[in-house]
Order: sequence, then structure tokens, then C-alpha cells
Amino acid sequence: MQDDKRKFRRLQVNLSAVLEVVESPTGPIPVKVADVSFGGLGLWAAIAIPSGTQVSLIWEHPPFEPSGSVVYEGRIKNMRQKGSLSGQFFLNMAFENIDSRLVQKMLDWAQMQSFMQARSRARATSNTHSKPRLAY
Repeated sequence: MQDDKRKFRRLQVNLSAVLEVVESPTGPIPVKVADVSFGGLGLWAAIAIPSGTQVSLIWEHPPFEPSGSVVYEGRIKNMRQKGSLSGQFFLNMAFENIDSRLVQKMLDWAQMQSFMQARSRARATSNTHSKPRLAY
């Protein structure tokens, strides 16, 4: 088994958001949030953003905060391209100067989603292997 050197556990998600590069005229960049952890986010973007770049991730009415938008500040920790010509880049964004309660709210939601998906898969698996029940 390979040792996991991550500081925080990652939870898989699939949510749309917008990334803004601080002090840059590039404008909003649509991204897909692929995973969340207490230390940051994994993002898919159509453009390359170099490591060390300061960014803001903006979520309009995310499922864990439906009453408004949420902004996470951070830096791109590293970036890798998916394939040589795909035009898809995976970005690791590390949080900076963030309210830990805001992060915990997002993680609680992601953990609940993960639990519900696992439970749903377990039910589907057990239903296919169960014997028919007789009604008396």
C-alpha cells in the first residue's frame, strides 16, 4: 500500500464555480471543483494557471450555502495538464486567510454526500443479491 502524504483527507465532488486570478485582467474562469479538503480544492480548468498564482474561487449559491455566494482565497499550489493536447488542467488550490468554519461547513456537506452515495450503492448491491421475500 502506498503511503498517503497528504495533510488532509480529500472528498470527491463535482461542482461548478468561477476562479478569478488576483491582480489580472483575465476575467472569471469557469472551473469544476473535483475535490475538497480542509487545506484546499482540486479544480479542473480550461486554461493553465501557474503555481504560486493568487486566486479567488467564487461559488454562487453552493449546495452547502444556498442563501448566497461563498468566496475562498488561496494560491495555486501546482498544476498538471490532462494529456498533451486536451486543453484541460488540474489545479491544486491551497486556502489562505480563510475562516475555518466556512471550510468545515463545505466539508460537512461533502462528507454527507459521500455517505449518502455509499449508502445508495450498498442498497443497490444488496438488492441484486437478496432473495425474494415471501408475503404471508
